[in-house]
Amino acid sequence: MDTIEVNLFQVDYLWHHIFTPESPDFEEDVSEEEEEAIGGEGSIMELVHNFDYATLPDNKCEFYSDVTIRFPMVAAVCMRSQFRVEAQAFDWDIFFTKENIRDVLSTAIVNTLKGLRDICQQNGVALPPEINTPSPMVTEEMLLPIIEDTVRIYFEMRKPNYLSNYPMQETIQLKCAPTRDSILVFNIVFFVLDEVLFKNRSFRWKHNQDVFFKQVPEMKYTSLKMKCQKIMHEEVQLTQMDVTFFIRCLQCTVQLLLGDKGDSFFPALEEKNVNSELQKVFFKNADQLINMFPHNPEIDEPQVDWDKEIR
Repeated sequence: MDTIEVNLFQVDYLWHHIFTPESPDFEEDVSEEEEEAIGGEGSIMELVHNFDYATLPDNKCEFYSDVTIRFPMVAAVCMRSQFRVEAQAFDWDIFFTKENIRDVLSTAIVNTLKGLRDICQQNGVALPPEINTPSPMVTEEMLLPIIEDTVRIYFEMRKPNYLSNYPMQETIQLKCAPTRDSILVFNIVFFVLDEVLFKNRSFRWKHNQDVFFKQVPEMKYTSLKMKCQKIMHEEVQLTQMDVTFFIRCLQCTVQLLLGDKGDSFFPALEEKNVNSELQKVFFKNADQLINMFPHNPEIDEPQVDWDKEIR
């Protein structure tokens, strides 16, 4: 068996929610029967895993594990654990075996359990004793389905998609220096999208996630956001695939800001010192970027009326 070395180098909160009567754990338009079925006393913990991976320009290989843990009607958290992978003559097929990813996924789940515990402790929310401990345990029942799904998804979906889109995955199409304009564009895009997808309770998160992640897969959205956030300190290089997804993010943001929901964002932008003049700079740069990479109906997804679809 090929020997690989995997090291955890970063853990990030992606989002978290504490559910209260004012911020409930269900969509506003669910029926009473659906609401009763969502949770309540004795609810079982829900665990969802998503992942991404990248071979960086310096030939460093990284694996990103996004774990969501949710106690219905209590709390939920999503965290990304980032791992650096090293091996001689490395190929991702080597990494995606049940034996090699077992400890990696176990570590990611433990990180998220600890994150959930810390968030609940900070907010005075009670969790089951087995979770509310310094070193929560990962059971085989929790781990085995995630291991099997991760391996299956890689070989059946991710690897074929990567091979069929190899040039787009590898070719650098856009380089962004850490200037005021690039920082402004990236920050506004991901601020607005995080609001409608995860943070602002005046929006219907579940519906918006279902719609938006069909255009920009969730793990790619997270990877793209984290890559673009590096603009504060260094040049950001986006591949053709990155640019394709970013333009979709940008189009959604512009439509939302100019549409009926625009008033939901501008006061918060002002609080972040993005005044009306900087907002004009954003729209000017957004228009230039969208025109640089026009929609191609032969290869791109159908364009979406985001002001209508986001609720």
